[in-house]
Order: sequence, then C-alpha cells, then structure tokens
Amino acid sequence: MEYLTMKQQEDALQHILEMRHPIFRFAMEYGLRIGEVRAIMKDAVKEGRIVIRRAFSDNELRESTKTGDVRSYDLTPYAKEMLAALPPHFSLVTESLDNLLNNFIKLMVEAAGVEPAYHYLTS
Repeated sequence: MEYLTMKQQEDALQHILEMRHPIFRFAMEYGLRIGEVRAIMKDAVKEGRIVIRRAFSDNELRESTKTGDVRSYDLTPYAKEMLAALPPHFSLVTESLDNLLNNFIKLMVEAAGVEPAYHYLTS
C-alpha cells in the first residue's frame, strides 16, 4: 500500500474547483473511504467530534460502514476550519459525488506518479 504525500495531494487539488476543496480536504484529513464521505450528515458532527457510522454502498445509504465499525475522531483545527467554510444545511449525501470522488482519486494517483491500486489519503 502506498500513501500519497501532502504535496501530491495538494498538487491534485489544483485540478478541481476551489469550492469543492473542503470536501476533499476533509476526506484526506481523516483517511475516509469514498462511501463514508458521501454519507456524512450534519448529525455526524457534535461536541467537537466526527462520527463515521454510515456509508454509501451500491448507491444506497447504509446505516453502517463497510466494516460495520463506528469510528469517532476529534475534530482537528483544520477540520473545524473546513466545516466552517461549508454553507449552512450542507450535507455530503448525494449520488453525484461518487463519480467526482472517484475521478479525483484517480487524478491524485496519476499526479503522484504511482501505480493504480488502493491508495489512502492521509495527512
């Protein structure tokens, strides 16, 4: 498994609209799966934490993650800043986001010059 560097991630971000950067930065901050990012709702963020308990799979919103685990993370200052930049009533739950996320990850892998495979976005 290869991890993309922060520079590789930042280089790839330059190829998408700036208004979409917070979504991708949030996913990269926590190393979230595409289906997990798509399923984040307002109730996932509370008391300074993000709780990952849902995922999209086969274009269906499921009340569990791929592994069935519920994960909770402290909101980093960086994540708080990204969430604050989102418009009110924002939700990532959307079917159209899937292709955008998949294309972005493909772009990141190409920009990083690594072989296509499973890659994780981590900070």
